[in-house]
Amino acid sequence: MNTGTTMVDTVTLSIPERQVRSPCRKKQWIITCSDDNAYESMLVPFVGSLISLARWDGSIVVLDFGLSLSRVERLRDLGIVVEKARCNHNVVLDRFLYLGGFALRRGGLIAHWDADVWFTGSVSELFDTYHREHSGRLVCTIDPVFQQSFYSVATGEPQLRKMRGVFQRLIQMLGHVLQCGFLCGDAVVMQKFSRYLQHLVSAGEVQPSWGSDAV
Repeated sequence: MNTGTTMVDTVTLSIPERQVRSPCRKKQWIITCSDDNAYESMLVPFVGSLISLARWDGSIVVLDFGLSLSRVERLRDLGIVVEKARCNHNVVLDRFLYLGGFALRRGGLIAHWDADVWFTGSVSELFDTYHREHSGRLVCTIDPVFQQSFYSVATGEPQLRKMRGVFQRLIQMLGHVLQCGFLCGDAVVMQKFSRYLQHLVSAGEVQPSWGSDAV
């Protein structure tokens, strides 16, 4: 199953005229986020490859963390849902705090990718098999490069020890830690994940900085 590939410089894509959406996939959401700085270099290839190469016929959502009105209108003209999201901490954390409310309002099956992804083939299998193979679970990817900077979000020595314990158990179990560049789950799972992140921040377990979403 293809889950996308990191953006490369060898392909140039433009956003097609309009996405064709299948009624049976109306509640299957592929979500990413962007601001004006990432629009040309990330969002355009993301959307272009998702529609043209992956031939995705479900719903597409862009969380707007600072897009110009003209770009928002262009995306909506394509049939893409654009929702304004507030940046209270940083985009990598706030996107998932926002996602809980989205899941509550919209329901369905949700997959979130970082915007620096180009799709090279279909991702429909992920949605078609989720309830059979992963129901009630949050699906994510392993991180082959363990970024030690994740520890920097700890607010104190007790929290740091707890993080080290969690990371070590993951490495023993899976050989790697996990990352949030790709997440998939039903609406209930996404709400739980979002609430847990909010709890970690509100309880002072982690600093609301880069890396806190992955912890």
